[in-house]
Amino acid sequence: MGLYLVQAKIPQEKWRLCMVQRVKHWEQVLVELVQGDLDLPMERMVSQLGLVLVVLVQENLELPMGRMVSQLGLVLVVLVQENLELPMGRMVSQLGLVLVGLVMQGDLDLPMERMVYQLGLVLGGLVVQGDLELPMERMVSQLGLVLGGLVQENLDLPMERMVFPLEQVLVGLGAQGDLDLPMERMVSQLELVLVGLGVQEDLELPMGRMVPQLGLVLVGLVMQGDLDLPMERMVYQLGLVLVGLVVQGDLELPMERMVSQLGLVLGGLVQENLELPMERMVFPLEQVLVGLGAQGDLDFPMERMVSQLELVLVGLGVQEDLELPMGRMVSQLGLVLVVLVQEDLDFPMERTVFPLEQVLVGLVGQGDLDFPMERMVFPLEQVLVGLVVQGDLDLPMGRTVSQLGLVVLVQEDLELPMERMASQLELVLVGLM
Repeated sequence: MGLYLVQAKIPQEKWRLCMVQRVKHWEQVLVELVQGDLDLPMERMVSQLGLVLVVLVQENLELPMGRMVSQLGLVLVVLVQENLELPMGRMVSQLGLVLVGLVMQGDLDLPMERMVYQLGLVLGGLVVQGDLELPMERMVSQLGLVLGGLVQENLDLPMERMVFPLEQVLVGLGAQGDLDLPMERMVSQLELVLVGLGVQEDLELPMGRMVPQLGLVLVGLVMQGDLDLPMERMVYQLGLVLVGLVVQGDLELPMERMVSQLGLVLGGLVQENLELPMERMVFPLEQVLVGLGAQGDLDFPMERMVSQLELVLVGLGVQEDLELPMGRMVSQLGLVLVVLVQEDLDFPMERTVFPLEQVLVGLVGQGDLDFPMERMVFPLEQVLVGLVVQGDLDLPMGRTVSQLGLVVLVQEDLELPMERMASQLELVLVGLM
């Protein structure tokens, strides 16, 4: 019973009636028609064979898989275009190879709005079973929303299959701005995808989309200790993710991981003129700054230091043993010290002599120190006292009277070793007298 016999004996209206009533004899005709060795022209399949596959699937009829790719490809297209609802339990076992064959051959062009609801579980089943090998150049344009459907349907995908071949799908989704995934699903299922993208690929995602959608992925990766991205990629691509998390107050990262991996992110934040709330800066980003300064990798524009990073250094100076290379403190941390004085910040005196005294030395030596005199007595007075007593203060004499005179003047009980007075403090005393 070939195609022409079907056309001759069954009119179109009865065809549709048979589809609805599922007449037993007609079902056998359809089965023989599809399972047979008939070569059916593709232009006939869309109009007449679309409902055939529907009936076969709904009635649990087994179709030979070898015939599905070559002849029934357009049937799947028709099913999607005609908004036909297929039982999901049948799609993976019977329609899987159809989708694989269509995508492999490059013949699949399905409306995107249909893919999530009908084809999502198909791709999910194929990936879970490990049978899906799709050419990468086709995944972004056609299968993007399928990945969205998989995550929204809470499908559990094995992690070893996530990085390849689904990583480029995520790239395309993020670049196009079409990715909207529930946050609770991202850390457990998509984390390895992000790792693969960040390390292996040139991931270019619009920054406006990264904070609300990819943020928790980064958090989960860092918390678990699985994130190992090359540093040159973090500033430009992952920076704003961290910014959004810190601003929203959702970022709690283990401190031991921040210096080695998230250091350049902080650099990128400052260079991009991102505004961070001050109450969030001291913790947990302070130790990042410590690591950056110690490694000599901190290069912040000075105009950004006062407004955003001052309280970070305050927290570091008060709470932590800040060990920064002295050669870097003068050029980069100078304005911070100025702000600390202007903002009436109080440092515990036992912390001021070291390590901030060399900052003051460098500032005065270069002529960059301009403190309001009413602020000099406290808390910077004991810094100068400690420097003079220890014999570590080497200041150009021309600058002593104008900048340091009032400091010594207010010190009523200043006890300085006499051997230090003549060489370094003589012009100070001259100014006092």
